[in-house]
Amino acid sequence: MYIVGKRDTKMTSDLNYDSVEFAKFLISRANHLEIPINQTQLQKMLYIAYGFYKAKGETLLDERPAIWPFGPMFTQVHRNVSTNRTYRPSLSVNEEVTDAIDKIIQRYSRFTATKLSNWSHAEGSPWELTVKEKGYSWDTPIDDNLIIKYFSDKEVL
Repeated sequence: MYIVGKRDTKMTSDLNYDSVEFAKFLISRANHLEIPINQTQLQKMLYIAYGFYKAKGETLLDERPAIWPFGPMFTQVHRNVSTNRTYRPSLSVNEEVTDAIDKIIQRYSRFTATKLSNWSHAEGSPWELTVKEKGYSWDTPIDDNLIIKYFSDKEVL
């Protein structure tokens, strides 16, 4: 399944948002856009945003995605955030990031959780390459270099 295309811009800076607070921000943006999302969609959209910014040379979140059976997951988000709640996040997010998140929500919310999980498991994906490593275990963080390589030639937005 082809979900993302090619991209070409590079930037350098660190945003480094708290992953739990940023997940709440993403949920609040989805609610603002009147787009319902579930936990798996939230996790995959966070992963896509994380990869998009890593490929631009930026660190979006303070937590790296880890391998879980259904694809990349942010463990702290999984433990502390529910998509069934309404959040008023205290996080201050700049306009460029807000616009990017809105586009990610609008583009990827149309895919089911199953399709997003299947995409994240695709051959050559950072998740798949990490799972193939000898001695891996669930909740192993995915190497940022794999994420950068994978998302560097993708058009996410």
